[in-house]
Amino acid sequence: MPRLIPLLATALAGAALVAPAAQAFGTSVPCQTRTERQVFAPWGDAGWYFQVPNAGFESGTTDWSLSGSAIVTENEPWKVRASTDARSLRLPAGSSARSRTICVRRGEDIVRFFVKRPNVSSASLKLEIKVWNRVNLSESVNTYAIGGAGSGWTQSPAIRVSDLGGDVDMELVLTATGGTFQVDDVYVDPYRST
Repeated sequence: MPRLIPLLATALAGAALVAPAAQAFGTSVPCQTRTERQVFAPWGDAGWYFQVPNAGFESGTTDWSLSGSAIVTENEPWKVRASTDARSLRLPAGSSARSRTICVRRGEDIVRFFVKRPNVSSASLKLEIKVWNRVNLSESVNTYAIGGAGSGWTQSPAIRVSDLGGDVDMELVLTATGGTFQVDDVYVDPYRST
């Protein structure tokens, strides 16, 4: 399993912040009834997860903004979402991808996905989880890195998101450095699992 390195967790608050909707990518997907599954149960995680919109990348770039990254024909080998899945996100060094903004609630604070590493120890996949609180207009950015050592597909660690105080808007930004990564099937745990 790749090692997770918390790089930075900051919270900003104040009148100078722009309203959350102005900072977000696309109209926020509302908090609603979600389809939840135990997709990581084969790896000892019994949490129930819902998928980020088009986070299996089967609908191409829908719900994602790409910069130098691309959708490719290769799926994580376990096909946890559907046996017909055939795509993933390829992130060469220097590229990035930004998810559509979604609403998440208190306790929906774990992000997991599948990652294919380049077997380059100096490579890194940075994950920024940006959160905008709708009530007090505060913003927090949780930044983590997954190292590039090792090859083949694996599951990311459970990545905890801080500062979820009620319904908030959240988006994910993935950036690769030093090597080419692939990402597939990005999920959020709707119940606190640890």
